[in-house]
Order: sequence, then structure tokens, then C-alpha cells
Amino acid sequence: MSMNDESPVLLELQLGVATITLNRPQVRNALDQATIQAFIQILNDIEKQNDIKAVIVRGKGEHFCSGADIQTMSQSAQLTQEENHQDAFQFAHLFQRLFSLNKPIIGLIQGSIFGGGVGLVACCDLVIADPNTLFCFPEVKLGLIPATISPYVVAAIGAHATKRYMMTAELFTAEKALQLGLVHEIATPDNLNALLAKILHNIQQNNSKAMKIAKNWIQQLASHPRTAEAQMIQAANLMAELRVSKEAQEGFNAFLEKRPPKWT
Repeated sequence: MSMNDESPVLLELQLGVATITLNRPQVRNALDQATIQAFIQILNDIEKQNDIKAVIVRGKGEHFCSGADIQTMSQSAQLTQEENHQDAFQFAHLFQRLFSLNKPIIGLIQGSIFGGGVGLVACCDLVIADPNTLFCFPEVKLGLIPATISPYVVAAIGAHATKRYMMTAELFTAEKALQLGLVHEIATPDNLNALLAKILHNIQQNNSKAMKIAKNWIQQLASHPRTAEAQMIQAANLMAELRVSKEAQEGFNAFLEKRPPKWT
């Protein structure tokens, strides 16, 4: 899939890696309906491509994403209730689509990241931030709440921290985001490429199906608490099924034969 430089979201495919770039730097990559729809369509296309092993999400320009496009949202009073619901549902759909994507997602972030932009960050599986990145949930200053992103933010940093930052609407730094678990690594522009290359190298060696199952299993555990007995039974069932799969058998054989596995 190719997109021209005028598209609100760009896609580049190279060596099994899909790079998605928000392309509205003039408005700090704010999310309007056209951007949201283009983003969802790209994610739907990527989902079906087995040769893509990792996805990078980034923003063009100084800022990763400033959240929802306030200019667009300010016109909400002119829409019907149904139209407002559809707009809000599309916004919610974007985060769910990104969060549930069947591939590892790496977020490369910088600048001032507000509201829905932080939601995108929370939906990524691994996040690398510039040291000067700032985060904020400003919705309560506008008479709103960050409803559509809350499930993913809570999953990333916990309910206690989420309540503080969503109710105070205060800025917090990349270092604080690292402490909270929203960010995994802080990297300057000078060492970003080396760190990213190392992470991608590790991912490229792994089995795609196993990474997909691992991601789904972790998200199930986090969102649907189980009793200890139920968890043991489900984990044992999953492991028993995977052990005899062709992927695991190839992995075992490659390890014992001291050779790289041949994933199909």
C-alpha cells in the first residue's frame, strides 16, 4: 500500500517493518476524522500481511501527536447526537484497533503529547521517547474527560496514577512517564537509531505467531482477572497446544542443531 505525501497518515514498508507516520505537522499531528479513518485503514491492511513482523508509529515534525483536533471538536454543537456518537466511536475504534493489532508496535515519540496522543502511546507495546517529551491530559480544562483512551492508559500506568494526571491536567516529563511505565526507553536523537535497530533485530528473529499469541495472552491477563486455578489451567492448555505446533518444533530443532530457525 502506498500513500502520497499529502495523506494525513503515511505508510512505509521495508524489510518486514511497517512505519506509520502521522503527517499533519502543521497542527502537531492532531487527530481529525480523515486522519483517524486513514490510520484505521492502514492498521486493517497491516493486520493481514504476514510478512510484516513489527510496526513503528511516529509523528512528522516536532510533536508526535497533540490529540484530538480541537478545531473539529469545537463544531460538535452543530452535529446531531447520532453524528457526535459516530465521531466519538471512530475515535474509540482507532485506539482499540491499534491496541489489538496482531504485531509488536514500537512508538517513537517526541514533543508535547496531549490527550489522544497519550492514548496512542499507551496502545503501543514498546515506547521510546525523546528526553524532552512532555505529556498531558488536558480534557478537564475543556469540560471533557479522556473517556476513549482511559482503558489503555489505565492498563499502562494503573488507575491510581491515571486519576492523578487526568484530574489535575498537569504536565509530566519523559522521566516521569518512564517511572510510570508509559515509556520503556528514553533516547536522544543521537542514539535512537542504534537502540531501534537493536530492538528490531531482536523482534526479527522471533516467530510471528508466537509473538501474536504472547501479546494476546498478556492483554487477556491484564484485562480479565482469573482465579489462580483457572489461570493455571488456561496457561497449561495454551502451553500444551503450542509445544506440538510446527513453529515450536522448528524452534526446538533449530536450538538443538545450533542453527537459526526457518520460520515459514
